[in-house]
Amino acid sequence: MEIIPSANTKRQSQENWKKHGLIFICVTYIIFTAVFLSFLQLRSPKVIPTADRSAEFSAERAFTHLEKFAVAPHPLGSKEHDKVRDYLVESLQELGLNPEIQKADSFYQSASRISGGQLKILQQK
Repeated sequence: MEIIPSANTKRQSQENWKKHGLIFICVTYIIFTAVFLSFLQLRSPKVIPTADRSAEFSAERAFTHLEKFAVAPHPLGSKEHDKVRDYLVESLQELGLNPEIQKADSFYQSASRISGGQLKILQQK
């Protein structure tokens, strides 16, 4: 005995394919949109020349500052660290800001030793 599908069964099968196809298209669209938006986040910012004195970040301006104090290591408490601090204070003052250096004592105790020193913290007032 042969089973012959009814017209109703064929119609339901076609409707199921349409539903599944629509779901597939929607999910695919969402995935491609998410991937596209994530690639937009990877774009490099536009280059702003050093001569442009707008409030926007300029990598060229930042690099010129970096060249001033990244020439030698400047660990805490060293003369180089003091030079970097002074340069940053001067640069902030040129921008019309009023930086303030705060001093604090700090101590750390571990199981084998005690260390400490005086910290000088640069803050914007």
